[in-house]
Amino acid sequence: MIGKLTGVAMRELTRNVKRTLLTVLGVVVGTGTLVLVLSLGEGLEQVIYQQLGMLSPNAMWVEVRVPKSTRSGSPIDAVNIKTMNDKDQEAIEKLPNVDATYGWYTGQGKIKAGKQNQTSLILAVGDKYNYIQGTNMRSGRFFTAKEDRSRQKLVVLGSDLAEDLASSDEEIIGKNVKIDNKSFRVIGVMASQGSSGFFNPDTVAYIPVRTGQSMWGVQHLQAIVVNIIDMEKAERTRWRTAEILRQNHDIDSPEKDDFQITTSDEALSIVGDVTGGISILLGALAGISLVVGGVGIMNVMYVTVTERTREIGLRKSIGAPRRAILMQFLIEAVLITLLGGVIGVIGGALLSWIASVGAGYAGYGWDFTIPSMAVVLALSVSVGIGLLFGYRPAKRAASLDPISALRSE
Repeated sequence: MIGKLTGVAMRELTRNVKRTLLTVLGVVVGTGTLVLVLSLGEGLEQVIYQQLGMLSPNAMWVEVRVPKSTRSGSPIDAVNIKTMNDKDQEAIEKLPNVDATYGWYTGQGKIKAGKQNQTSLILAVGDKYNYIQGTNMRSGRFFTAKEDRSRQKLVVLGSDLAEDLASSDEEIIGKNVKIDNKSFRVIGVMASQGSSGFFNPDTVAYIPVRTGQSMWGVQHLQAIVVNIIDMEKAERTRWRTAEILRQNHDIDSPEKDDFQITTSDEALSIVGDVTGGISILLGALAGISLVVGGVGIMNVMYVTVTERTREIGLRKSIGAPRRAILMQFLIEAVLITLLGGVIGVIGGALLSWIASVGAGYAGYGWDFTIPSMAVVLALSVSVGIGLLFGYRPAKRAASLDPISALRSE
């Protein structure tokens, strides 16, 4: 019986194609938005995970932060915090569960090699950078702790930056380049690490952290990266690190902390929470579109019942049961919303693909992906909307008195 009623419903819907398409528009917008939101949310999550993936899974970041007790402070004001220094790093490195550390300070500068000029991010880091990050050299070497302590003007180039400045590694290694008009000797080229979208380490110039401090006229650090031996003891190491920093910075309350400590696991968890929250918010907006579309379908179905009152009366007079009438109109409502769901899924996927292509041209490693959950959820919701908003009109049709229906004009 279901198959026969479905055929009848499809014939009825094709009689007025324009009205059917206008009716499904709200469902198309809602399901399309739902698919687009879930797809872009997963793509954004992958981009951020790629960026965080550059950090060793055993790494812990200790960064400067505006204290919570400073109400007027903004995250941007963290650049003015100058309390983190080499003394903090040395104390943290002595902790029993710490394998190695390196200090971090960033700036931007103009690099000149012969006739080639490039503006690049300058990363001033300690000699343990390669060890903790798990990165490799393509040629040459990284600087040593002794060279860092003596503030040698040495530079290691990211692979892309080296190619922009010279035709080969042999041509650039051992030669001097100018960084903000100061002469630095190139001692190595990093192996390609690949762009993570927001940060491309292959375009960076790496110099010893103390050399960078001297060049920029600072004595403090922006961050300390810590390599933890046993991640099961990471929480205790985190607590010990916080105690050291509070003691060194004369802080008597966690509310006055001018630093924040984050492990890789915590960073990944935060990313999941943030992108999940954004997806829920935008998904709720898509839900509003679906509800609006459902109300429109209910109104159209009421109109359809009114237009076909005599037909309903005729079918009832020749023995059609109430259940058959109810099922026919329910099937019509579900077919309308299912059609909207299919069009919405295709439209949402197309928009997501366009967004991924655009992000790729902008330099972001954004992979096009449509989560299977998004498709299943969109189609399931569209069918649910049809059942929910189509039931009342269908029940009204099934409840019509056959004699009164036959008499209607």
